[in-house]
Amino acid sequence: MVLHCGGKAGPSEVPEYGLAKIRIIEEDDLFKGLPKEFLVWESHNDEVKVATGFAVLAVSDNCSVQAVKHLEKAYYGVQFHPEVNNTEHGEEILRNFAAVVKQRKDCGNLPFRDCRF
Repeated sequence: MVLHCGGKAGPSEVPEYGLAKIRIIEEDDLFKGLPKEFLVWESHNDEVKVATGFAVLAVSDNCSVQAVKHLEKAYYGVQFHPEVNNTEHGEEILRNFAAVVKQRKDCGNLPFRDCRF
């Protein structure tokens, strides 16, 4: 998503695999009602550098972009796996995302080709 919207991806200085603690730096709707820090399951050797038009929502000690959101569209991205049992609050994150999509009128079709910065 970030690549399609003008960002970059490349090898991370410290690949992450297994449990990592993330810190929420901007609650937004995705992390609404969740603790400021919790454990997530990681499995990546790369990381993204976000483009203009995105806000970073969460970070970890080894990754400066654990979660992002587009400032105008209902686009969210996470570097970790919210869908696995090892991620604390994963179900809540997915529920929060579903609520965002449900309330947005522009989410019927989410092609990334419409990113313009």
